[in-house]
Amino acid sequence: MTPVKHIALFIANLNGGGAERAMVNLANGLSGNIARVDLVLGQAAGPFLHEVVEAVNVVDLGCPKIAGALFPFRRYLKNARPQAVISTLVRVNILTVLASRYLDWHPVIILREANTPSTERTRDPSRVLQLTYDLAKFIYPLADAVVALSDHSREDCAAFYALDNRKVHRLYNPIVDEGLLARASEPFSHPWLNGQRRLISTMGRVVHQKGFDILIDAFSRVAKQHDTRLLIVGETRADPTLYKKLQDKIRVLGLDGRVDFLGFDTNPYRIIAQTDVFVLASRWEGLPGALIQALAVGVPVVATDCPGGSREVLQDGRCGQLVPVEAPEALADAISAVLDGEWPPVCKTCLEPFSMASVVGAWRKLLGDLVHGCGQRGV
Repeated sequence: MTPVKHIALFIANLNGGGAERAMVNLANGLSGNIARVDLVLGQAAGPFLHEVVEAVNVVDLGCPKIAGALFPFRRYLKNARPQAVISTLVRVNILTVLASRYLDWHPVIILREANTPSTERTRDPSRVLQLTYDLAKFIYPLADAVVALSDHSREDCAAFYALDNRKVHRLYNPIVDEGLLARASEPFSHPWLNGQRRLISTMGRVVHQKGFDILIDAFSRVAKQHDTRLLIVGETRADPTLYKKLQDKIRVLGLDGRVDFLGFDTNPYRIIAQTDVFVLASRWEGLPGALIQALAVGVPVVATDCPGGSREVLQDGRCGQLVPVEAPEALADAISAVLDGEWPPVCKTCLEPFSMASVVGAWRKLLGDLVHGCGQRGV
């Protein structure tokens, strides 16, 4: 069987998002089993850059805008000749396929789909993103494999991109390891962390997908019954207009001083671990990593039963409460139930599929199978 000795992972940068963290975790994990792992970045920037281990070779294409990385990435492929390339996020995936066409050899191209494409194409208000997904329908079939992050997303990818089911694989993100648990115990100070009130946490970029407007509506109901506060961890600059609307909503609902946007934090686990309940109010997901991280640090969770992996992660509601999407009243009731102690302690049996060892092992097998298949066809 053809050995896997050299792979590349390609992403625009290492800014604070779930896809970026997942690619760093995957590169770090694979570097212990594959001789050469290149992490190719459009621009070597972002808060996760310092988390890349020494065994991973960071390649900086020097392109602040990913659209400008097409020819630099193609030059990298010609010179480095990795056996396989793993890329993620739809724009980067399109660029990866185009850059790899008509080379004098055929690297295995694996596109990691970070979301549920049919839902994001329909519900995201960005016209540019919608057109990008329309283009991707023609590009994705040219790849050797597409990796989705949940069973639901796998089915969605196969249908949306018109792919043979055998070409689409479900591999979870590598999320849970000893490092996460150790970082959750690091100190974090905040005026509300004084044990005098109950705390609710959530995490994610402030974008329409994450449903923070729904959560704030639900919190306004919870706040009438409980002395509680809401901590929102995540990048606030992704959609400045939405961020302002959320702040206006907080004022209109009389929640000033009860909701705090903490911004991006490289170690959100230490914050979430000190709260009483974690809430995922998303409208859709690929795989909700924040939900898994909250379970890992022992915090009860409430999540919307959105397209994506919430139901899968929570094992149909056995590991946490599921509520309908866009239903602030139901979300408020579920949060109150947890605060009232009406939900059993966190069950960590659901975490094993998302462990570093389990996921890296699955990726090694997929890479081995695909590289061997490429070798068998003599390219």
